[in-house]
Amino acid sequence: MTVVRTLLAALIATSTFAAQPETQRVPDTTIQRRQSVAEQLRLAQEAFRREDWPAAIREYEKLVKIAPERTEFQFQLAVAHYSSGQPQEAVPILRKVLKSRSDLSSARDYLGASLAESGNCREALPLLKKSVSRVTDSHLRQSVGLSGVRCAMALGDTDEAVDFLRQLKRALPDDPEVLYLSAHVYSDLSIRASQELLFKAPGSYQVRLLNAEALETQGRWNDAAAEYRQVLAQNPSLPGIHYRLGRLLLSAPKTESTLEDARREFEAELKIDPGNAGAEYVLGEMARKARQWPQAIERFSKAARLDPTFADAFIGWGKSLVAAGQPELALVPLEAAVQLQRENPVAHFQLATAYRRAGRKEEADREFALHRQTSDRARQRNESIQRAVLGPPQTAEPPD
Repeated sequence: MTVVRTLLAALIATSTFAAQPETQRVPDTTIQRRQSVAEQLRLAQEAFRREDWPAAIREYEKLVKIAPERTEFQFQLAVAHYSSGQPQEAVPILRKVLKSRSDLSSARDYLGASLAESGNCREALPLLKKSVSRVTDSHLRQSVGLSGVRCAMALGDTDEAVDFLRQLKRALPDDPEVLYLSAHVYSDLSIRASQELLFKAPGSYQVRLLNAEALETQGRWNDAAAEYRQVLAQNPSLPGIHYRLGRLLLSAPKTESTLEDARREFEAELKIDPGNAGAEYVLGEMARKARQWPQAIERFSKAARLDPTFADAFIGWGKSLVAAGQPELALVPLEAAVQLQRENPVAHFQLATAYRRAGRKEEADREFALHRQTSDRARQRNESIQRAVLGPPQTAEPPD
């Protein structure tokens, strides 16, 4: 462990084992003791370097017996116990170290982590709260932060759990263990909040909304639609519900009236909430697929104005202008889409098409090249994810 090596180096640097010049003769027993300590320390350090924790524990136990006054040896013994997966053995040693060296913050950090991993969360949490913002070593910070999250959740202190997660995400944004725990914690918080809503306001429209969303994820389209309509019956002017119904209709198996029914829902949504960029966008897509270019251009452009970060709205706007024979006008929204999503192959392809139609060959060639590059990177990312999840592709056994 990096932290072990770091702490060890620091403690060795302050060690006083090297023989000092003296004006008086040193007794033979003192010399022998120093030699014994030096040899034992060498063995302990070698065990640490190998991360051979049972050996490190044995050697440091001998050092503590030879030189019980040396708190650094006791501390390293505790670290070895913790690193070997024996945090309960580290706790009493760390308490003893802190009695003689209350200023040793690293001992306090390991005590908090050891208490947490031993199940003593109530005592550990205050120590972990102080340590997580102070510890600089990434391995110890991860241990302290993860222990803090788990202890806070175990004690029902969800605010503290989220605070630990935020600090971990800032310090270790790409750490798989941090990301994994984040997914579980936020999922658990969602379930707890849903249960609290159900118990405290069982007749509220929000409970029906949660139920509708759950039914929608299960593909139970008709049941979900019925729940959304019950919400509208209670709150006819509630924003967002007609939009959800329209989206649900487009996701469900198609009927002859699907498009018209969905269109009515999106238009009803815009009467309640004229600022719903999503409804404008979907109406724009419906118009584009029907080759109704003026209506598509109007809807997409409005969606883009309502939400200037809505890259798909800019792409739809530009595509519709190109299809309507106005490639020069398409350049502005498509350039905006590329600025918003530089790794989006579709944005580069549509901009390249607009440049080519506008007679700007050099710019078109550049964007087509970027389209190929971003497409390759997207494919490589997808393949990497697939390999990570499913493993390398299996080769078929040759026939007998």
